[in-house]
Amino acid sequence: MNTRIAIVGGGVAGYTAIETLRRSPIQSDIKLIWISPKPSFVYKPFLFDIYSGYRKLTDYTFPFKSYYQRFRIDFSPGKVKEFLPADTTLVLDSGQRINYEYVILASGEERVMPDILTSENSFLSNTSDELQKIADHLDAQFQLAKKQLSLLRKPFLSIVVHGNDLYSVQVLFAIYNLTDYIRKKYDLRRNEISISYVSSEKDFGGDLPIKLRDILEEYAKDHAIDVYLHTTIQKWDDGKLVLSNGTVLETKTFITNGEARLAAVYQNAGLKTDQFGGLEINNFLQLEKFYNVYAAGSLINHYDWHKKERVWHTFSNAEDQARLAALNVIAEIRGKNKLTYKPKNNVEFIPVNDQLCIGMYGDNVYFNSIMNYTRVLLAKKYFWQLTMPE
Repeated sequence: MNTRIAIVGGGVAGYTAIETLRRSPIQSDIKLIWISPKPSFVYKPFLFDIYSGYRKLTDYTFPFKSYYQRFRIDFSPGKVKEFLPADTTLVLDSGQRINYEYVILASGEERVMPDILTSENSFLSNTSDELQKIADHLDAQFQLAKKQLSLLRKPFLSIVVHGNDLYSVQVLFAIYNLTDYIRKKYDLRRNEISISYVSSEKDFGGDLPIKLRDILEEYAKDHAIDVYLHTTIQKWDDGKLVLSNGTVLETKTFITNGEARLAAVYQNAGLKTDQFGGLEINNFLQLEKFYNVYAAGSLINHYDWHKKERVWHTFSNAEDQARLAALNVIAEIRGKNKLTYKPKNNVEFIPVNDQLCIGMYGDNVYFNSIMNYTRVLLAKKYFWQLTMPE
């Protein structure tokens, strides 16, 4: 009888785990069960291009159907409503119960809007579902501003981007480019638009390496982006954002990647978490209490237990973690020694416009074409299998 392995999640981590298991020497002896709330794969590192208005979301969204049919993978659409690790069972929101012998959790963290910031003018930036809402909202704001434009042509349109990490910086530059695209559409001037970046971290982009952080912060300031660091949001009322340093920003557009939290389904299962809210796992990416449960991606990506610090290269870590989790499942089935996970110095890049990328590999900072070339290579790496004809 084939060993049943369930993979929860349809992002980079989930897809990498599936590919690793599918290509393994024991592929004929295992049954893969793939659980994802959406029937398609979105390549998130290229969300910058979509936010910026350079490309459409459909350009980087690929249906799973032909892939899982071609390789005979059981695909179950839906979210996990209940996780019963003691019973080796997953219960989906459709009511379907899935039994497994091993499971790899790669469904990602949940992002929520803090209550103090909830408004019709506030948006989460970390999901593809929010992309169109943000674009439509900004277009409407620019259209209204154009109608109300006075002869004095003073600055009037304010946008605030909030966050504490690498991704929030990517969103900041993407929004800058998107507003540049929209303002030309409505014949507005750059100095009539104010963009601010607010972070509770003392450094720009949080845990970015110093070299990369300094270059990106300088780039932001050179493009008239107001940067407010080491400050929190105290209040947002009637279009006024009050910061803890006393600054008041008037805005009708607030964009944030929200607060990360572990999904309720895992909290209710009584799983242990680390100090940053990620699932607590050992060096083999297993849960200590349930050795047939592995986890990868942003579920655990809050913390690097080797360096005792938060990680900043989340995308590349998610891929490595998922691959190693899958390899360790294979090792267990074959009775072999498992591998220890250690974060690598992966290429990390931040696009700042359609021509320029700034990124790092190890201690070296790279500009322009080499980073764009890397983005294309990474994209092809993930897309080729999903775009093959049936």
